[in-house]
Amino acid sequence: MKKFFIILIPAVLLVAFACHRDRDSRIDFVKNRISSELDLNEDQEARLTDLTNAIREQMKQSRTEPMEELITLLDRPTLDAEQSKAFFEKHMAERTARLHTIYEAVYPKFAAFHASLSEEQRKEALACIEKFHRRWHKE
Repeated sequence: MKKFFIILIPAVLLVAFACHRDRDSRIDFVKNRISSELDLNEDQEARLTDLTNAIREQMKQSRTEPMEELITLLDRPTLDAEQSKAFFEKHMAERTARLHTIYEAVYPKFAAFHASLSEEQRKEALACIEKFHRRWHKE
């Protein structure tokens, strides 16, 4: 079951960020799509709103923008291997920590939303995820 959540949360976020240009419209698009596809009741709608609000809040929080540092690093005539390695290690560690923070904030709301779904809705959600996966991960 945990594997399902580990796959679904990034899938939902990926769909949210692939379809629309700004963060809020992407989140709203996914929320509306889930709501319409799964024919949610009021309680489920409320849980989905809690989930999307948590995602929205996490996405709004500031994060380190490494672009200026990267530009400075690449603007030199030669690339310093030690500085480059330190730059990428630092930003990968920050990114990993950020993803963990997002997971910790979003997972409880996602689990509550998932628990509110009927067996039929869960199967339908899984079918949508599998369809998405097949569509974007063709071999």
